[in-house]
Amino acid sequence: MRPDEAIIEGGDWNLGHILATRVDSNRGYFVIQGSAQEIGGTFGVDGDDFSSVIGGSFNVSNEQTIAETMQADHWYYLAGSYTAAADGSSTTFTNYIADLTAGDTTLTTSGPITVTGTYPTGPTPLGIGNRWDAGEAFPGTIDEVNFYDAALDASVFQAHLDALTKAALQSDLTGNGFVDFEDLTVLLANWNKDVTAADGNLVEPLTTVVNFDDLTVLLADWTGPGPAGSPQAALGDNAVPEPSTLLLALMATIGLSTGLGRRRRRAG
Repeated sequence: MRPDEAIIEGGDWNLGHILATRVDSNRGYFVIQGSAQEIGGTFGVDGDDFSSVIGGSFNVSNEQTIAETMQADHWYYLAGSYTAAADGSSTTFTNYIADLTAGDTTLTTSGPITVTGTYPTGPTPLGIGNRWDAGEAFPGTIDEVNFYDAALDASVFQAHLDALTKAALQSDLTGNGFVDFEDLTVLLANWNKDVTAADGNLVEPLTTVVNFDDLTVLLADWTGPGPAGSPQAALGDNAVPEPSTLLLALMATIGLSTGLGRRRRRAG
């Protein structure tokens, strides 16, 4: 997700709900921008926080700070694992975050902590990007949301982050944050050459020679032009090149003649 504002202000609580639900006093504010901290009767004084508030009270005793300071226009990966006591008396949870735009490749962990009360576990409205009742919306962009029916440990979330930051951008040969024609140019410049990962900033080839296997990897990672730091194609033309475009590029690279359609006349 990507917040539009470095500090959120407004409404009754100075909060932006990213993933939230509530039934009676059972709060499941899984991710919010803002805080339950109160100063002078005003909540949400830490409008540049990412927080998680669970249980029977909206205060710091039921809150875990996921990030003390976040940056506007940065893409973040956030995750959490929550386990409620069978009798609903308490909840233990851990949160994880990585700033993708800043280049984080390792999760920062908050918790685990145990708080009083729990979140709703039965059928109930769930707000994504705002509250369960559509109030206090999060000013920003949310890319993907995944839910699981069991508590997951840190290694699973780290694997997700690895897939997002490494596999999805393993073909970012120029290091500009996305995979586009610049990376295709680098790959084609090394076409049919015997390379290893140590020979330069190349996709590690499936074989020792850069060939169609490596081109397939690059096209699978293709994002097209987008904002630096975004692992997905966020802006611009992100269409994978047409086969005809690739064919012409390959022909030029490996020195094939483009004089298609010409006939050679026999002497005589």
